[in-house]
Amino acid sequence: MRGLSLKRAPRQWRLWDILSAALLAFVFAFFFVVFGSWSSSSSGSVRQSVIIAAKDRGRVIKALESGTLAPRHIEACPSDYVDHMPCEDPRRSSQLTREMNYYRERHCPPPEETPLCLIPPPKGYKIPIQWPGSLTKIWHSNMPHNKIAQRKGHQGWMKVEGPYFMFPGGGTMFPDGAGHYIEKLKKYIPLSGGVIRTALDMGCGVASFGGSLLAEGILTISFAPRDSHKSQIQFALERGIPAFVAMLGTRRLPFPAFAFDFVHCSRCLIPFTAYNATYFIEVDRLLRPGGYLVISGPPVKWAKQEKEWADLQAVARSLCYELIVVDGNTAIWKKPTGTSCISNQNENRPQLCDTSQDPSTAWCEPFSTYPRTYDFIHVYGIDSLIKDRGLRKNRCTLVDMMVELDRILRPEGTVLIQDSPEVIEKVDLVAQAVRWKTVIQENEPESQDGGKILVAVKEFWT
Repeated sequence: MRGLSLKRAPRQWRLWDILSAALLAFVFAFFFVVFGSWSSSSSGSVRQSVIIAAKDRGRVIKALESGTLAPRHIEACPSDYVDHMPCEDPRRSSQLTREMNYYRERHCPPPEETPLCLIPPPKGYKIPIQWPGSLTKIWHSNMPHNKIAQRKGHQGWMKVEGPYFMFPGGGTMFPDGAGHYIEKLKKYIPLSGGVIRTALDMGCGVASFGGSLLAEGILTISFAPRDSHKSQIQFALERGIPAFVAMLGTRRLPFPAFAFDFVHCSRCLIPFTAYNATYFIEVDRLLRPGGYLVISGPPVKWAKQEKEWADLQAVARSLCYELIVVDGNTAIWKKPTGTSCISNQNENRPQLCDTSQDPSTAWCEPFSTYPRTYDFIHVYGIDSLIKDRGLRKNRCTLVDMMVELDRILRPEGTVLIQDSPEVIEKVDLVAQAVRWKTVIQENEPESQDGGKILVAVKEFWT
């Protein structure tokens, strides 16, 4: 009827309407989760696809070693593998216990989970600056990680200048430079004159201390874990300073007993007295009799760490270490040359190891290091590294070994391999698959083993 306003009564929801709405919401949520997260997890998907492809690795490896694989080249890894270390994978480590820093130690994946691909260089990679210039500057594009420069630049660790990272030589405990700090240590330790030849720097940062000791004729090897800075050891290696990724945890460090004349810790934050002084005892194993131990930073005369400092001194006394000096927050000890003091020390003395214990039995796995670490690698008897003669089986395959060599070799770096003619022939086939240029030569004339030498250069590919 005209003039009347008709209003439709509200429609009542039925069970079917409710179910339809719920189904529609589910569909929207599904597409959001799947496609919305696809872009952010694409790198993870690529990683998984590489691992899935590795299930056929046995067939691929046989084809590579026989030279029948087509195409002949092993494929490049995804770009997010640029700094990949197989045995220091944060995703794997996050699932492990934190007791005694176990999760920060080396944990290698089984072969079937190891990607069979070649690590690419980062975008913009350049051939490293030659030594000794690399000690003070490196190409920023080779390691475009700015976190340390941003967080530690005021302490003299490193800074960005144009296309370079510059290294002034400072550190947290020596912001005025490692050279100034070394002059301070010289007052108490004979760092010059050849008395001290080898040093171990624990928790080394970007290894400016070890690099500065080269001027004193001291060869220093530095280590630090893969941590929140991610790349401190990688910076040290790019500078040309000997270093590797490691952690004082549940295993011995891979060195024989009495390997070092001098052990140094500058704010390394190692809990030396924890776990029955296990970490101090490991340092004692590595330090030669009469060698020097230097700890700078916590807990040495550090505020609110009086107990930790007292405990550290007590452990050192129980091992008969002579406290030479405490200079500010730096403590210097000298290790005794004999064991008579330890045998007659107070009731807190540690027990001497049984004679059946081999103090030089170290962790037998190789060092952990970043891609593009070395300019030159020499291998004598590569077949002996592959075969476990005690168990009469192979530890790995030749392909696995050479893919790993390729990972740690810099572009345009050189590999020299000496072995029997049969092994060298196999190595040459795999070398072509990893994109090396090779030359095979006869062994030295005076050699009686009839072996051959393969010299290979890694191509600079992107």
